[in-house]
Amino acid sequence: MNPLGLEKVGAYFFIETHRSVRESGFLAKLGRAHGSPFCVWRHVLQELAECVTSSAPYPERFTPTLHGLAGLAKGGAAVYGMFDGPMSLRAQLLKDISREIRRREEYMGGETVKYAALHCSQQTRDFYRPARFVPDYREVRLKPAMGAYQMLNQSHFLVDVLFDSQLDQEHPSSYRTLVLSNSTCLSQEQCDAVGYFVEEGVLPIATHETSPYDELGGKRENLRLSRVLGVEYRGSGKGREAGCVNYVPHDSSLERLGYLVSCVAEESAIKTTTAQVLATRSSLGGERPLDRFDLEAEYDFGEPAVTINQHGKGKAIYISADVGSGYLHNPHPMLKRFVADLAARAWLPLELEAPRAIEMTAFLPEPGHLYVHLLNNPTPNLPLSLSRQQLRAFFYLEEVLPIHDVMIRCNDFKPRSARMPLSGQSLEVKGNSVRVPRVELH
Repeated sequence: MNPLGLEKVGAYFFIETHRSVRESGFLAKLGRAHGSPFCVWRHVLQELAECVTSSAPYPERFTPTLHGLAGLAKGGAAVYGMFDGPMSLRAQLLKDISREIRRREEYMGGETVKYAALHCSQQTRDFYRPARFVPDYREVRLKPAMGAYQMLNQSHFLVDVLFDSQLDQEHPSSYRTLVLSNSTCLSQEQCDAVGYFVEEGVLPIATHETSPYDELGGKRENLRLSRVLGVEYRGSGKGREAGCVNYVPHDSSLERLGYLVSCVAEESAIKTTTAQVLATRSSLGGERPLDRFDLEAEYDFGEPAVTINQHGKGKAIYISADVGSGYLHNPHPMLKRFVADLAARAWLPLELEAPRAIEMTAFLPEPGHLYVHLLNNPTPNLPLSLSRQQLRAFFYLEEVLPIHDVMIRCNDFKPRSARMPLSGQSLEVKGNSVRVPRVELH
């Protein structure tokens, strides 16, 4: 999980996904972060497990097509395997998929429009081993990053992945926010780079146990980013294991979300030094705490849980819970809105008004041109605990409904004209906004 330089020898990076289309986008982001041309492979989704070893004779086409379009919209390609059955049926399915992708071939690639850099850490994956109880669903060590990506992506933020070697004093410079989703194992040099970019105006969002260990898993007494975040780490001991976390918002921009924001996640205890408190820990605890929730009662425990700290020219946000893993465990919409509100404190180059099914990526292929990809992906968030048999039996896309009147606002750009190249339709530009009348697949 670091750039390989394969493009220097004319090679490609190849990565597999066996689950739903929802994972294809995240893995495509990992592939792009390697810096080499990449492709994402997937098995067929729909099958009759008791009857065939792989795909049913007449598999649906939407899921594999969206897999290919997800790779294309993120700057890569797609590969397919295990389409069994009569050759004529298999050939027709692949022909249908290929037709959709070929129509868009010339609109692949370019430099991404920068907003959020999401840290995906091999150091944390390899060396973070918490001593306390860890639920079975924690088997995937990239859960914090995967969950953070889903929240940001479904909130229409532009997201790129940064690996450990890219967390230096060069790569995050063009991004507005840096997401450290439980980036537990960080070197001193990496932490210094984070501090440098905060001072220059980049907004980091750090969660739970970000930086209490060095790059090889050596324990520190405090968060190495303590001064940047403006908090002291008090540990994550008894009562902080994976369970119900409840936050009481205090910032005016967060209060519109309601009195309580909840998730199921591991949690850390902190003490503020220079940081301002955005939300506190609720006094609701014990088994099934939300059974006792009453709008008229007072649950503010007063303990800081979500903070923001001024550091140099910039600010840094800290969230005490592992909200990335919490969202994968239970994709509660209010948690996604809470994290999105925090992430939107940095200046957005593009804003999108659309349902969560629409995923947005954007590229600058050449001076004066902007490509905005809108992918209509209604695949639900699926628990990691689901077996492949359950996924393939129940979670395929029988149909994809078109979405109308999607609005794009260009805050960093001044559009002179806009069009939908596949249909040749010109779009009206009003100020810095463009309305897309209809999105089918892409």
